[in-house]
Amino acid sequence: MPRHAPRIPKLPLVWNREPVSGASPKHLTLVAQLPCLGCGLESAGSAHHLLRVPDGRKGMGIRNLDKDSVPLCPKCHLAGYPGSLHASGDEPAWFAARHIDAVAVATALWRVTSDAEAMRNVILKARARAELSRREYERSTLLITGI
Repeated sequence: MPRHAPRIPKLPLVWNREPVSGASPKHLTLVAQLPCLGCGLESAGSAHHLLRVPDGRKGMGIRNLDKDSVPLCPKCHLAGYPGSLHASGDEPAWFAARHIDAVAVATALWRVTSDAEAMRNVILKARARAELSRREYERSTLLITGI
């Protein structure tokens, strides 16, 4: 007589999802209202979740946290626009070409979240630093090439 495997009792499905630290729809809404980090357009309209963050959270099924987001307008963000971040396919290179430390900006935005004026100042200072860095780079390139 054949032996059957013991029955496994059916248990009710229970979702014990704890709130994720760094997840905040309110923060995303505030980030989307800030000037675009790429071009400075007022009220960027969207928040870009950084794809590469230093703590190594990356992989299939792993969602990037809201705290790791920066404001980008559609022309700087979406793949349908030439020169945009998603059209380039290389997030670190896209921000580096603009002399922007996006991880530092996202971290600074998260520190002052819920203070719209402080968040706006983070973006304005980051854009000013990027512009200064770009000018210094161009000046040093001119000195090296002798043009």
